[in-house]
Amino acid sequence: MTLRRTGEAQESYAPEALKATQQQGDPQIPAAYRSFIDDDEESTTYSSPREGYVSYLQDEETTPFADDPVGTGSVEEGLEPEPMEEDSPSASYEPAGYFDEPAYVPCTMPLLCNSWFGLEYMNAYTKGRNLPPLLTTSPPGVDGILPGSEMLFGAEDVGDGRQSAGRLNFGTWIDPDCYMGLGGRFTIIEGDSSSYYAASDGNGTPLLARPFYNTNPIPGITGPDSLIITDTGVRSGTVDIVANNELLMAEAYLRHYWFGRGNRRVELLGGYHFVRLDDSLAINHQMTQIMANPGIPAGTQFDFSDIFDATNEFHGGSIGVLGEFNRGPLTLSIMTKVSLGNMRQRVNIMGSSSAAGTSYDGGLLALPTNMGVLETDVFGVIPEADVKLIWHASKRLDLTLGYSFVYWNSVALAGDQIQVGTDGVPVVNNSQVLGGSLIGPANPVLPEINDASFWLQGITVGFTINL
Repeated sequence: MTLRRTGEAQESYAPEALKATQQQGDPQIPAAYRSFIDDDEESTTYSSPREGYVSYLQDEETTPFADDPVGTGSVEEGLEPEPMEEDSPSASYEPAGYFDEPAYVPCTMPLLCNSWFGLEYMNAYTKGRNLPPLLTTSPPGVDGILPGSEMLFGAEDVGDGRQSAGRLNFGTWIDPDCYMGLGGRFTIIEGDSSSYYAASDGNGTPLLARPFYNTNPIPGITGPDSLIITDTGVRSGTVDIVANNELLMAEAYLRHYWFGRGNRRVELLGGYHFVRLDDSLAINHQMTQIMANPGIPAGTQFDFSDIFDATNEFHGGSIGVLGEFNRGPLTLSIMTKVSLGNMRQRVNIMGSSSAAGTSYDGGLLALPTNMGVLETDVFGVIPEADVKLIWHASKRLDLTLGYSFVYWNSVALAGDQIQVGTDGVPVVNNSQVLGGSLIGPANPVLPEINDASFWLQGITVGFTINL
């Protein structure tokens, strides 16, 4: 909800006699109306939060009274507001009798007065999520080993394209003078799903491989390597890689009037902030042996699965400032705040494989040496900025156009949990693949969760209904 100051369009309703009286400082004229007529006077100071922030537009059926030019009468007896103390919102209603009904009517049920409900659409972008090299192709003989092979998926950021997001705003003032209000916001992001699927023909063309750096100490094996998924005349198969990201935020807050002057109003914000960010990476491939090898008969079926799942949950408190600057039917709203609290990070690494119907623990990048669940708590800092231009289309409807930016200092992302070497290629000791006993160093490993920063930004358009 936005409190709106009387704009220039409303000034035309004031007869010349009323203007002259107000400019002379007649104490019978409400202070907010005098401040509008003499808007440029720097000495104008409001003593209550709603003072000078009355409704800009009146209902369509309201008309000025020609028989009451100074605004001292009323259409019906008893409608003229009671005199109020100087430090109350007395200046926030229209002059009695000047319109069919006053814009400010004291509430008998404060929680049902001056409520708002809004919806916004966000054209959003998020920081990309880094993935190591995951799938390559190459001419025969190179076997998809890096360097020297073409990258099909990985070794780049994913999820940095446009996404859709929605934001729900709602709240109410808990007193009719609009000193203290409470509200809530709920934001959900469409989420990103970056995927890659490839398959060979029945003869194993083209070559598809999963590159890694092999730390198996057996002579002639240590060094750049790959697991060949398909190769002409050797193996046929498919590979499916999916990287998902989902984000939602919820807030409950209090807003409290701080000060106002002229066409400006500043509020303090404080409340509770919740964020959940889920990020996952799943790699699945199937192979069928075409050419018989020692110990691998033709027709042998292989299945590999690696899953990296990261969950982040933030619970904390927020504090900020909201400023509104009004000119006629337009209001510029600027909000800045920061949330501080606990970020609970959880990483689950799962791998499985099978050969000729026999199942094993571990895939290729998720093996017994790094499989399992890691959890940690870190101090989360989430600054946020929101700028909006609000057009008061009618007494009850506001249309908004804005920009939002949110930053997270520490989150766990799935791709960052894959152990890589100095060249960025995944590190694997293949002696433990397909249930083998570990020989040499335990790779991959994940001694602790690797975290990174993350951000969201976007252009918003929406509307607010003032009840």
